[in-house]
Amino acid sequence: MPLKSILTILLLSQSILCFGQSVQEFLKKGAKAPDSNTRVTIYTRAIKKHPQSARLYHERGVAYGIIEYHDKALRDFAKAIELNGNYAVAYKNRGLAYHRIKKFKESAHDCQKFIELEPSDAFGYYLLGVNYANMGGKWPETETNINKAIELDSFYKDKSSVHQIKYQIKKRKKSSSFFKIKQKNPEDKNKTIENKPIGAVKIENKKTDEVTSLEKEEVSYRKEADLTMTKVLLNKAKVRMRRKKYKEALEFYIKASEIESDVPFIYADMGFAKYRLGKTEEALSDMAKVLKMDSECEKAFLYRAYIKVETGDISGAETDLKKAVSINKKIKRNFIYSKVKIAIKRQKRRNK
Repeated sequence: MPLKSILTILLLSQSILCFGQSVQEFLKKGAKAPDSNTRVTIYTRAIKKHPQSARLYHERGVAYGIIEYHDKALRDFAKAIELNGNYAVAYKNRGLAYHRIKKFKESAHDCQKFIELEPSDAFGYYLLGVNYANMGGKWPETETNINKAIELDSFYKDKSSVHQIKYQIKKRKKSSSFFKIKQKNPEDKNKTIENKPIGAVKIENKKTDEVTSLEKEEVSYRKEADLTMTKVLLNKAKVRMRRKKYKEALEFYIKASEIESDVPFIYADMGFAKYRLGKTEEALSDMAKVLKMDSECEKAFLYRAYIKVETGDISGAETDLKKAVSINKKIKRNFIYSKVKIAIKRQKRRNK
């Protein structure tokens, strides 16, 4: 039989096999695919065969999201929701897609719908809280949702984004401007408007309200921009640390600290980057400053334990490590904790 005829038969049999596949078979095939590009191809073929399957549109949307085709992902999530209005995970992932392209209002709306459908899922509250933080001026809502996420799943307590948001909330609570409005004495108000024409008072109040509104919008926008920029800088620094590009990482940490000058863990990360560059004294000095700012900063104790064990201060390292664990037991999952623990045990065996 000619080679051309054989190839034709093979292609025909493959298309017949594909035509007969169920939604579940396509989903299994997509799950086994080596990468997201392949999954997109599989699910596209599947959608042609099963155009009313919300699940297939959703899975293709997830695959598009992974390869950062967010516009296509959003279209697929929207189609999945159109086909199934109570598809909770589609709202969740569309909210995540909106968040990634900084459409925080739209993301928050989808998070609220997801929470309505899945009230016991911590992720919905977490993402909603992060969205409110990025929208600016919604700190009470941010705090409520972040606390709810932690209540449902303690995993979120240790996320760096939660630490950053918690510190922002703490800072704003001190000023109290975002959490309560200072009540004016009614007598003072009466004194202010005494002997003034009613019309003049109304105009004056209107102007004041307009100015206050503009100021609030400006402050909210500025704080939203600052929070987003800090997050970007910290992520860039983290990537540089993993690649052992400590000088570049330090530059990003310094820029982040210039925006958020009173966030302790940023200085702790900065100090550790300095240590990696051989600046041990500066690193220890930074850790001491961090612990003055926040005596419960577990990162500072962990990093200082690492520096101490590397410089031979085993007793000091052990004390700092115990302190870090007493503040947050989940610090044991950190690779640095394991490294310090092993070094301490090794040194103790040598001393026997």
